[in-house]
Amino acid sequence: MSVLNDNMKTKEIQGLVAVLLMLWCGPAAGAQTFGEWFEDRTLRIDYVFAGDAQRQELYLDQLSLLPRWYGRRTRLAELPDASFNNELHELHEL
Repeated sequence: MSVLNDNMKTKEIQGLVAVLLMLWCGPAAGAQTFGEWFEDRTLRIDYVFAGDAQRQELYLDQLSLLPRWYGRRTRLAELPDASFNNELHELHEL
């Protein structure tokens, strides 16, 4: 019975330590701000996609530096919606 109690106490202590670590490290893992890592500009890359059934190639057409950033400025670490990307991919397969 004492071994069971010792195991329960050990698990409780481990759980408490894990919670304390999350509380301590949580604020340090906050989201980055847009202005800290990026400039308020957009680099647009225009390219030509060419080819046939045997070969496909990409050609750089033009680089344009736009005066503002028109994308999102929050939740920078999140990827775009995966279902949207799959729909685009399916359109290109047709």
